[in-house]
Parts: sequence; structure tokens; C-alpha cells
Amino acid sequence: MKIWKNTRLDAAMLVLSIAQFVATLLLATNWKHFSVFGWVGSFVLLVFMTVYNIIVVSHLFTHVHWFESPLLNGLVSMLNSINIGQSVQSYQCHSARSYHGGVAVSQEEREKVVDRGIAAFEKALALDPNYFDALSYINLTYREKAKALAAVGKIDEANLAYQKAEEYKKKATDLRAGQSAKKAG
Repeated sequence: MKIWKNTRLDAAMLVLSIAQFVATLLLATNWKHFSVFGWVGSFVLLVFMTVYNIIVVSHLFTHVHWFESPLLNGLVSMLNSINIGQSVQSYQCHSARSYHGGVAVSQEEREKVVDRGIAAFEKALALDPNYFDALSYINLTYREKAKALAAVGKIDEANLAYQKAEEYKKKATDLRAGQSAKKAG
């Protein structure tokens, strides 16, 4: 019977989660016996473990579950929820919003926001065609537009948006190279 969904190396993440849980319990039960230095050291250790769990362990688990069994994945989810002080499901929702941009915002609203951003950067570039930040950000905004259009099957429009992004990227790169050459020369 296959236990691990991907690799047995995922056991390292499980061990870290269990170690954090045990360390938290041990520190909590012995807290009153610590000196000030013990409190500070314990606090630093707890903060480090929690941040590491959020940034690495729970993040990886959110994107790729470790086990074939939904029960085991549920138990790990509960363990990580205890370790980070937030439900992993809530973390997953936040992560999806951050990475995929469409969970909390409708496609229509996403397209409106992207179009407003492009319009603002175009105004800035009309005032100063050599405004590096505007060139850089309009490039990124056109890439977002391409992703939004591709998500709803508008492939031709997405390709046009991507081509615009590449044009602005080239302009920004050329501008930066010219600025660097001026400073060096």
C-alpha cells in the first residue's frame, strides 16, 4: 500500500511539524521554571518554528498534500493548524487569493482593475516615456491581463496582451541598460 503521495522525503516536513508541536508543549509546560533568558530563548525558538512552518511546511502542504490517504492529510492539516495558530483551510484560501488572484475577485472585476492599471501607467508614460517604474509595472500588468484573458479562453487577446508586455519589458530593459552605460561612461 502506497502511503506517500509523492516522495518519502515528505516525511521530513512531517517530522518538523511534530517536532514543533512537541517543542511547543514542552516549552509551555516548563515556562514558569525558565529564567528571563530562557523565556527570551524560548520565544525566539517558537517564533522561528512558527514562521518556518508557515513559510515552508504549511505552504508546501497547501499546494501538494503528502499522503495518499485523505485521513492522514486531514490529521496533518490539524497538526499544522495547531502549529501556526490558524486553520490550514483558511491559509489555503489566502494562498489561493495571493497566487491565483481570482478566488476573491470575479473575472469581470479582475479585468476592470487590470485595465485601470494599464490606463494609469499609460498616462504616466505619456508624461515621461523614460519612466522606468511605469515601464516595468505596465509590463507586469499586461502579463496579468494575459493570464486573466487566458483563464476565460480568450487566447488571441491573451497573446496580444503578452506581446504588449514583452514590448514594455524590452523598453524597460533597454532604458536601464542605457542608464547604466551613462553612469559607467
